[in-house]
Amino acid sequence: MLIYILLIILSTIIFISHIYVKDEKVNFVTAFVWVLLMTLFVGSQDGIGTDHSNYIAQIESPWVVPSEPFTILVFAIIRSFGISSYAFFYIYAFLTYFYLAKAVLLSDRNIRFIVVIMILQSLLFFQSFNLVRQILACAIFLYGLMLISCGKKHYIVFVLAFLVHYSALFGILMIVLAKMIKVNIVVLMIYIGSVCILLWGGFMSGFISIFEPIIGKTYYGYYLESALINENQTAHFGVVYQVIFVLSLIVYAKRNYYVSNNLELILNVFFLGQIMYNVLSANITLQRITYYPYVSMVFVIPLLAKSLHSYWTTRNALLLYLIYFVFILASLSSKGSPYVPYKSIL
Repeated sequence: MLIYILLIILSTIIFISHIYVKDEKVNFVTAFVWVLLMTLFVGSQDGIGTDHSNYIAQIESPWVVPSEPFTILVFAIIRSFGISSYAFFYIYAFLTYFYLAKAVLLSDRNIRFIVVIMILQSLLFFQSFNLVRQILACAIFLYGLMLISCGKKHYIVFVLAFLVHYSALFGILMIVLAKMIKVNIVVLMIYIGSVCILLWGGFMSGFISIFEPIIGKTYYGYYLESALINENQTAHFGVVYQVIFVLSLIVYAKRNYYVSNNLELILNVFFLGQIMYNVLSANITLQRITYYPYVSMVFVIPLLAKSLHSYWTTRNALLLYLIYFVFILASLSSKGSPYVPYKSIL
């Protein structure tokens, strides 16, 4: 537990320094130090989640050929040079946090420390121990989304995300859809309806059966036989969901701030992500494809600190930081947490 707290403290110090350091070249260097820190911490973890052991088994089995081009390349490098299978996790950890750092550096200097605490509390951090390919794709996708929000249309970034994990196609489709909508009362009602579905669950198996012939012909067809995709789970509307719900309502109320600051696209993606995540949260497997639009929250919510009067900016920033700091501690201290104690290969 203490090692996680130390990681949080160091991450906070690095990015809170950006408030006072105006030279972005210096901030890039400190952000890169954070990338190395996270690479060492995440890449060195041992045995968290079933995917971790599966990757090692696949790398050490010469006849196993991954489906995604980037994974094929990484496997080939490790096998050709006889590198330890654990190098796979260091490579993916480095690239994941490199792209996350680049995304953070595109945000306002005054809220970067909140963005980072939200990353550490979110699935971007905890799932990077296990779902390493998809979380790297999510990090690249998030960087691409921030580039667009900054008026830099580097669409090749999304192609890279797709080559890392094919599920990134869903994120790309969400961006296309986000450009076609406007956050208004209709979207708000749909969002509230999705929260009701989150509480209810119970429709997923019937929904999946409609698309079963299509899913069965894809790389993910084997999931059809998994209990995770055939059984529904009634989601627990716990404190984290409740806080996100309240913050989302505030984001909606302050939507004009986002629109006037050329952040309408990321705002739209945020609400699409919240809606899709809520609708599919009753099913663990399908929920994963919603990660792409859902992770936009790590930028949208911190911007609330700047959306109110300047007098409240610092207070709002500290409040948001403390909320997500508590969330991290609660997640780590929860019964049966797979992340505590931290297990390392070093």
